Amino acid sequence: SEGHQLIITAQMAKPLDPTLPLAIGDCIHNLRSALDHLAFQLAVVNKCAGPAAREISFPICKDQSEFKKLVRNKIKPFVSAEALTAFEESQPYNTIRPPEHAVLWVLSELDIIDKHRLLILAEPQVRADQFVVDGPGGEHYEYQIPNPVWKPFKGDTEVIRFDFSGSFARAGKVHAWVNTSRMVQLKDTGLFCDGKSVQDTLSSMQRTVQHVLSDFGKRFFGE
Repeated sequence: SEGHQLIITAQMAKPLDPTLPLAIGDCIHNLRSALDHLAFQLAVVNKCAGPAAREISFPICKDQSEFKKLVRNKIKPFVSAEALTAFEESQPYNTIRPPEHAVLWVLSELDIIDKHRLLILAEPQVRADQFVVDGPGGEHYEYQIPNPVWKPFKGDTEVIRFDFSGSFARAGKVHAWVNTSRMVQLKDTGLFCDGKSVQDTLSSMQRTVQHVLSDFGKRFFGE
């Protein structure tokens, strides 16, 4: 009669696999390399494969002055004017504001970071997304939690708390189900991806690279 609470805590998560940062770094490097292969193929169709082999890469720049400086000697001599225009159209400063939020920029910077040190992963996070409650009198409630908050996935982490005061508590048993999500995050990169899901970040980069490859393929290779 004084009210009851049901507190659900997270079970202790297993430690992260120490090889996971290596696997993530490989994914990032492979995506970046796919863009560099594209740039080289544009040199091939422009009959400049030999001179371009040790120089060319797919440019990813935050501003136009940086782009012009980069392409002057390492890209412009090897590709057609149309390809150079396509490169510039895809640059972060032409696709999103601020350019630091562009997926291609994050991909490029993560690849650079991974060349010098292991990517750092935050401890697993957990959040409650939805709960369902069945009351003793046949009541049924489903509630989607707005703006769920990520919390460190530890054994003592409180995921959600129910206040079953009043008639619910006095009437008998109450059954509750909680749907949760878990994720691993990147941290200490200084980039827009910090605090975001590794899986979502990699998926976004994969979709973006696929889009670039598809667009260039249609424009220059008839694919």
